[in-house]
Amino acid sequence: MNEKSVTVINSRVSRQARALLDSNADYLKHIGELWNAGCEMYGEAWNTEFHIFGVILSETDHLPLSHVRKHYSPEALQRADKELEEIIKFYNDDMRAACEEILVRHDGS
Repeated sequence: MNEKSVTVINSRVSRQARALLDSNADYLKHIGELWNAGCEMYGEAWNTEFHIFGVILSETDHLPLSHVRKHYSPEALQRADKELEEIIKFYNDDMRAACEEILVRHDGS
């Protein structure tokens, strides 16, 4: 990766990490973007500061992202939201620690 690419991806992961630390809004979107960025940076993001995002994605890959929620029934959304809430609580400490580490390693601001 050239220096410009590194700067761009560092900015992107810092922005995503901050968004997750600030709010659970678009949680799955941010988790996915951080996992993808980690894979882009390392080729294989397991055993890196991005590891937890792959774990969370594997636990949530069946849950609807915001852009497809309109196709789900209210009952299905209620079940999905409850499951996501439980996953967020379960992984919160690990996710927050990973976001903090990302900011330490990749935040150039």
